[in-house]
Amino acid sequence: MKKQMVFLLILSSFLYPQTFYYQNAQKVYLTKQDTPLRSHLSVDTFVDEYNRTVWVGDEIIIETQSIDTLVAKYPIDVVEKIGNRFYRCKVTPRDRVFEIAALIYHEEGVASAHPNFIKAKQSR
Repeated sequence: MKKQMVFLLILSSFLYPQTFYYQNAQKVYLTKQDTPLRSHLSVDTFVDEYNRTVWVGDEIIIETQSIDTLVAKYPIDVVEKIGNRFYRCKVTPRDRVFEIAALIYHEEGVASAHPNFIKAKQSR
C-alpha cells in the first residue's frame, strides 16, 4: 500500500506539473487562468499564491555576467541587453517559459532568471 501511494504521488507530479518561478530564492506557485485576453494577445494569465494576477508572454529576464553559454544550451534568443548584466530573452516555444527560467536559475553564474511578467498597474 505504501509503495502504491508513493507511485501515485510521483505519477501525479508528471500529470499535473506545477507552474512556479523563483523570487528571493523561494518558489512562488501560480495557477493558470482561462481569460478572453488569451485569444487576442500572446500572453497567459496566472494567479499567484497571494491572489495577485500576472500575465506572462514569451520572455524571461536573466541576470548573469555571461549569456553566451546559456544561449547555446537553451532555446532562448537575446532580445535586449539591459545594463551590464541583465538580458531580456525570448523563449521558444512560449509554453516553456517557466520551465526554461527555472533551469537557467540553477545554472552556475546566474544570479536570477524569471519570466518577464506583465503586472496590473497598482495605485499608491
